[in-house]
Amino acid sequence: MIYDGHRQYLGKFIEEIAYGELKENAKRAAECAGIVEEYYDDYLVIKVEGFYNIVHIMFDNDPLELDTLVYPFDEKRIYPMQRIVQEIRYKRY
Repeated sequence: MIYDGHRQYLGKFIEEIAYGELKENAKRAAECAGIVEEYYDDYLVIKVEGFYNIVHIMFDNDPLELDTLVYPFDEKRIYPMQRIVQEIRYKRY
């Protein structure tokens, strides 16, 4: 999957953006995914269909290449691991 939309590094998302239950669920989703805090900068949080998703950065180039496995969460709970698919669209400039 190649993704060039809205994204935030996991560490920054947890420390500066998320709050309350969203912050706690982001930490829980990372823990369930086996991600330790030292490697948070190897992961992004992206929003897909209204859910936040933790995704691994495969190659840090432009555009970023991301793994297709994601770990979704929201303010209410964390969800089982999912697979996302690439959708090809025109990007307007």
